[in-house]
Amino acid sequence: MFRSPLLYRLTSVALLCLLPAAFLTSFRGLTYSARTRSHPRHAQASRNTTPSRIEAAVATLAGIYRHQTWAQLDALITDRRLADHFQQLMGKWRQEKVNPLRVSLVSIARETAGHYVATVEFSGDPRATADYAILALIASSSGIHVVGTATGLSERTDASAGWRKTISAHFEIFHSPYQLNGRDRRGVADLEYQRSVFARRFHVGLPPLTAYYLYPEQSMMQGMTEGACGTRPENVGCADPLSQPPMIHTSLWPTYHEPIHVYETALEPRPVRRGRQVWYSYAPLFIAEGTAVALEDRSVDPRLSDYCSDLVYRPLDTCARGAITHAQPLDLLSDSGFKKHDAGFGYSLGGDFVKYVILRYGYQTFGRFYYVLAAQPKDRLKDYDAASKRVLHAPFVSVLDAWTRQLCGGAC
Repeated sequence: MFRSPLLYRLTSVALLCLLPAAFLTSFRGLTYSARTRSHPRHAQASRNTTPSRIEAAVATLAGIYRHQTWAQLDALITDRRLADHFQQLMGKWRQEKVNPLRVSLVSIARETAGHYVATVEFSGDPRATADYAILALIASSSGIHVVGTATGLSERTDASAGWRKTISAHFEIFHSPYQLNGRDRRGVADLEYQRSVFARRFHVGLPPLTAYYLYPEQSMMQGMTEGACGTRPENVGCADPLSQPPMIHTSLWPTYHEPIHVYETALEPRPVRRGRQVWYSYAPLFIAEGTAVALEDRSVDPRLSDYCSDLVYRPLDTCARGAITHAQPLDLLSDSGFKKHDAGFGYSLGGDFVKYVILRYGYQTFGRFYYVLAAQPKDRLKDYDAASKRVLHAPFVSVLDAWTRQLCGGAC
């Protein structure tokens, strides 16, 4: 349907458990493997006992989780707010039976005498995106203590924050000095791989370069994008596919959702000039967000979408079955209807429907459906029906019913 330029496409991952402010996205349940890397732009941690002491201190999180030794947690993390959140999350992990959680020390940066910054990765199922924490530590004769978090960026604007830049073939990644060091650089190759798979599956050309802003804290996005992103804690990313180059803002590393919004422009009709204005054709949110949800996987495989996953992998169907008890798909087809419902319900159902169509009809057929739907004048059921009959050779309601029968076994 035709719209004036849409600046940002928000990702509201309402089903993820997010730590507020200076914390990582979430964690899970617990074995420890440490890998240390000194930060390339900071003085290397000297070859004394301090790095090994930091490594050992991080490793204690595993025992704290297993045995619920909260006094030990309080002794390690002297920032009360941070310690309280760790305790709350560990309780939640136990309820969800998340296990194991692998805690990896990615890098250590020595700031001043006795003051260090440690980047810690929390990972579980390899099909789910890892989480990171950037912790400020003090090393003294009395031990290692976590005194807070660190960002390495100023909270002014994204242009003056002090970003470091990592460049790959098709991405220009702006990040904190404490990010993309050592093993977490593998995410760059994963983004490149996802891009290549999308282009191959849909037989399309993609923008040659995307700017990717990786925020060490979700709470920084709102101020640094002038309110375009991160206005709510569950909003962990957004994309501006029409800027030059296209831009991604996110606190996830790597995000496989936002790049899909950039690549969706290759599935849409070309812009149309009307007088002095340029108009763009977009698919309705149910399909546009659904596509990004379904394909947020390194291999662009909707069966492996990590939308419902937070270290522990959960198939997209799991979220959709829960969501359909709260929202009817027909009520989500228009953008106005989509926005009236909880974002988690709309994203889950849209993503699962797109998953069904891709697996039933194939990537390229879905790509044609996306194109024809985006070219329709509005986002009414009759517009969906026109695209469905033309490309899928069936009324849209019939396709929708076939999907819900498969999802719920006729019990929806």
